[in-house]
Amino acid sequence: MNMTPEGQDRKPTISGNLRRINQETSSRLSAIARSDAPPPRTGRIRILALTCAAFVRTYVMKKNFTRGKEGFILSCEAAMEALVQAVKVWELAFRRAEGARRLPPSNEADVKNLSSRYATWTSS
Repeated sequence: MNMTPEGQDRKPTISGNLRRINQETSSRLSAIARSDAPPPRTGRIRILALTCAAFVRTYVMKKNFTRGKEGFILSCEAAMEALVQAVKVWELAFRRAEGARRLPPSNEADVKNLSSRYATWTSS
């Protein structure tokens, strides 16, 4: 667990968890992109089903409903992770099928590089 300078435990934040989700899903996507095997099949129905299944699995099966708001938020974060992973895999499959050699950015350095390059577009 993270410790603050005063020696107290620091609770994880939603923004920190979203950052972790992005890094972990990007890492898994990089492994899929490097392999010669086709990415797992995805589609609108499958993405929706995976997201709902992740929420139900954590909220009902792992009994997060007994934890109140915290359990609900944790279950939503699990669903968000499943959604982000499925959408990233879908984008990879879409770009491969499209024949695009330029795959989506899969690590934080690539994302920062693209963000700085196109920052002027969003500031206007």
